[in-house]
Amino acid sequence: MNASRAFTTRHNALLSVGRVQTPVLALIYDREIEIEAFQSQTFYEVAAWFRQEGVEYRGLRQGDKLTDPAVAESIATSVKGKTGQITKYEAKQTKEYPYRLYDLTLLQREANAKYGYGAKKTLDIAQALYEKHKVISYPRTNSNYVTEQNIEAEYKQHTVLTEVEKHQFKTSVKELLSLGWKVVLGSADQEQTGKKKTKKNSNEEEEAEEWTDKAFAVQPELPVQCTKSEFKEKATQPPKSYTEGTLLKAMESAGKQIENEELRDAMKDSGLGTPATRAATIERLKNVGYITMQGKKMQLTLKGRTAIELIRKAGVDLLTSPEMTGQWERRLYQISKGEAGQDKFMENVKKFIMSIIDKVHAMDAGCHGWHNICTQ
Repeated sequence: MNASRAFTTRHNALLSVGRVQTPVLALIYDREIEIEAFQSQTFYEVAAWFRQEGVEYRGLRQGDKLTDPAVAESIATSVKGKTGQITKYEAKQTKEYPYRLYDLTLLQREANAKYGYGAKKTLDIAQALYEKHKVISYPRTNSNYVTEQNIEAEYKQHTVLTEVEKHQFKTSVKELLSLGWKVVLGSADQEQTGKKKTKKNSNEEEEAEEWTDKAFAVQPELPVQCTKSEFKEKATQPPKSYTEGTLLKAMESAGKQIENEELRDAMKDSGLGTPATRAATIERLKNVGYITMQGKKMQLTLKGRTAIELIRKAGVDLLTSPEMTGQWERRLYQISKGEAGQDKFMENVKKFIMSIIDKVHAMDAGCHGWHNICTQ
């Protein structure tokens, strides 16, 4: 409230600032800046198919990203029909446990992705199901109830590194051993088997992944034959604009981006806002004219962009960062444990507010040029 008054009176236009809403607005602002600065790059992916003792699998070339189509074509041609060797093979069993029940944020995210519902609409529906129809438990919580039994689905994860003509190809196969709890999903889950997809590993290298319900195994001591190869043109993709669903996820995990470990720990169970208030924060950004919706996508308005730029120009970047919430959460936790006093906390808050006011008053009145926008 104090920061809102300071910015509004200094720039003669209504500028709303808040401990939660401003860092959330900054998330949208920073994402749009990334999208605007993005320049797509064309690259080429080389895939090869291998056979060994009746077992067939597909791999993607590893190494430097290929930007020359002639080089990609040359590699694809050079490995086709050639004999290769498995240089690395790992197989380990993994388990997948049942989904946790919905908390409010997860419900809002999935309803937005599947039905295009806004966070507030989902909250209103959930509240009605709880209060009026009495068919679900209290929705305004981040609690997930765990089932009494965890009948896990079991997989074997195979990783194969194949070398042909000094080129490395990596393959990942996820072999289904037991459906476990997924048996209740029936054919919907089994449709995954046989599917091939491309994913990035921790080193940002692409690798092929295949799901199968058939036994898979290779023998590293035996040679393999490259039966087929191809190269495809691809392009790097820009970051995606936030939807309400993806913004809710970003708000929930905002504390993970803080570098200070102590502050990060203070926010690990909270993030920006609470399950009950995140929808209201998004609605607030709409109502004050900082964002608009283009279909499911959130778009920053010129007023929203100006607000973040003025705040950062004033030298009070902390207002646009979840770090401030982290600092407060840490201090409140210390107060609750008797490790810090509330008087000292309030004194520091007052000093912080006075610092904001002084910095804002020292600014040029930068919003005069935006008056028609800022007063919308």
